[in-house]
This record gives sequence, C-alpha cells and structure tokens, in this order.
Amino acid sequence: MNTHGQRHCLMESWRHLGVFLAIFLAPISHTLGRQKPFEIHISALHDTFKSGAKIDIAVNLTNTSDKPVLLRGACAPKGDFDGFTVEVKDIQNNVSPETHLLRVERGEETARPDDIWTWSGPICGTVPPHEFSNGGFVVNRLYDMVKPGKYTIQVQRKDTYSKMIVKSNMITVTVTP
Repeated sequence: MNTHGQRHCLMESWRHLGVFLAIFLAPISHTLGRQKPFEIHISALHDTFKSGAKIDIAVNLTNTSDKPVLLRGACAPKGDFDGFTVEVKDIQNNVSPETHLLRVERGEETARPDDIWTWSGPICGTVPPHEFSNGGFVVNRLYDMVKPGKYTIQVQRKDTYSKMIVKSNMITVTVTP
C-alpha cells in the first residue's frame, strides 16, 4: 500500500474511533455534566455519644436548581424516611440493624402509642430555587447504635424532576459504653 493509501486508511480508522466515542461516551458525559438539583449536608453536634444517648443529625438541603425541590412528610415516597434514605454502617462496613420506628415509617409494622417520631422541620412543601431547608432526626431511633464503636452516617434522596440521586457528605460518630 502506498503512502496515500496508508494515510487514507489511518484517517478512516480515526473517523470510526471518533464516531464510536461519540456514540458510547455521550450518555456518560451528559450524566457527568449534569448539575445536581440540590446539595445535602449533614452534621452532628458531637463526634462522640454515650450508648443509648440521642444521636441528633442536622440535615441541610440547599436547592441549587431553578425548580422547586419537593420536601418530606406526606409528599415523600413510602419506604424512605421523610424522603431521605438513611444509611448507617459500623466500622466493619456492616449496615446497622433497623429499629421498629423505621419499619413503621415504611409501613412494615404498626405504630405503638409510645412511639416518638424523629424528624424536625416542615411536614410537606417545597424548597424554592436557590433557597435551603433545615431539618434533622435522631438517627439511633432509626438504626440500632447501642454497641460501642464507630459508625458512618450518610443520607440521600432522589430528585422528583430529574430522578437524580443526591448523596450527602458522610460523617462518623463514635458510641462509647
């Protein structure tokens, strides 16, 4: 094959590679380039708690989009805790056991008269564009955290409009005897 034929073959190969990359990478780059509709930041008042003490977690949701973000309560899909999915893991990365209250929230068990709900903040509504909402919950009313050790906590929720799942930062708390 002469130099002109080799150059044409090489150019044709590059063109095919470009088409291949455009077809297969476009959906990935579209997903990576999408801005999160909101951000979630969680925090605890302390890093260390005595076993059995309330472990309060503050949740700040900031709407970073131009659309309202649907909030919790009656607006939330069943199976989540007020629209948020909470994940608690021990130091070995095992998910902590769920409590009766979390199973009641998902409709798996019947509430008892002495059950104490754990969410603070608006019952239902929206967060306007570029505004924020503060709330919180007692995480060890949802997950068993009586065993001393370190636990990681993270929450997430799905955006109603984009269906994008947004995760919070992860925090670590220590439970002492």
